[in-house]
Amino acid sequence: MSVLVLGETDTNSLVTAEEVETLARTHGLTIPTPELQDWAVLLTGLNHCAKEVLTIPDYYPPVDLELYPRTNIHRPSGEEETDCGGWATKVTIKCTKPRSNELSGKTFAIKDAIAVAGVKCGNGIGGKVGDWVPNVDATLVTRILDAGGVILGKSACEAGCLVAVSDTSITGNVHNPYAYGYSTGGSSSGSARLVSTGQVDMAIGADQGGSLRKPSANCGVVGIKPTCKC
Repeated sequence: MSVLVLGETDTNSLVTAEEVETLARTHGLTIPTPELQDWAVLLTGLNHCAKEVLTIPDYYPPVDLELYPRTNIHRPSGEEETDCGGWATKVTIKCTKPRSNELSGKTFAIKDAIAVAGVKCGNGIGGKVGDWVPNVDATLVTRILDAGGVILGKSACEAGCLVAVSDTSITGNVHNPYAYGYSTGGSSSGSARLVSTGQVDMAIGADQGGSLRKPSANCGVVGIKPTCKC
């Protein structure tokens, strides 16, 4: 590994051989004494670069609100408007100049853990940890809109996307479409319910440990989890 730095090294970024030795020791590593100074020089350059990068403002790709307008953003209330807990937030988003008609007219719900610019994202937990308003659209949101799909809102999801039942979301219980008071499964609970009840044609979930497969099985719909080649 090589680290190149233009100009003089910032003295505040200097790393000493003693600091390298201490750092290595605390992580169970042993560095030969003759090599400590070499590592100090290397880490000094890396430290300098890291500090420079951290001063650069974060870049967020702007969302073209004329191309992807969003209207009627609101938190639904009452079991009828939420579809017995399926909806977390409602909004209408449709591309004014889609690139294709592959999803023309098809309606979608987006799991409330996925970024949709200007729409509060609760991640099932709300509060300071989960209640944030993204200023970007997730790539899959843009792709749906570019293909002519229509987004009707954010579907409820379970607390932190970590729960396999449907009574932990900050937005309230998500009831099974076939048996009120019973679980839809989680964590993509709202997504499965909204498809099952016909609120939308399709819904986006997320699945690392069954978060899409369990709700789809509980609600009698098909949940597709793409394979990943590493």
